[in-house]
Amino acid sequence: MAKQYRVIIAQEARDELRKELAYIRRRSSAQQAKNVNRGIQEAIKSLATFPERHQKMEQIGTEQRVYHSFPKWSFLIIYRVEEKVLRVRVVSIFNTNQDPDKIEDIDGR
Repeated sequence: MAKQYRVIIAQEARDELRKELAYIRRRSSAQQAKNVNRGIQEAIKSLATFPERHQKMEQIGTEQRVYHSFPKWSFLIIYRVEEKVLRVRVVSIFNTNQDPDKIEDIDGR
């Protein structure tokens, strides 16, 4: 049986997503924002099993703190696996339409 990880979303990532959803509501519709939120939440929940399947982000992190990422539409979901406590921590839900240099600031979280 595969290990099950507890998936948590850091407050910074929640705030990023909240801002993006507010923008979608203003520019498109409440229904579109709801659909985007549902899709991202489902993608994040899928990390509960085998979270190492996604690529490592070599440009950020250290040997002790490894980050992984995967895309969902125009978003990049960035997380780290805390193997000792079987936890996945989503640290950023980054809109790839933003400045990609902002990704490098994630390691400070």
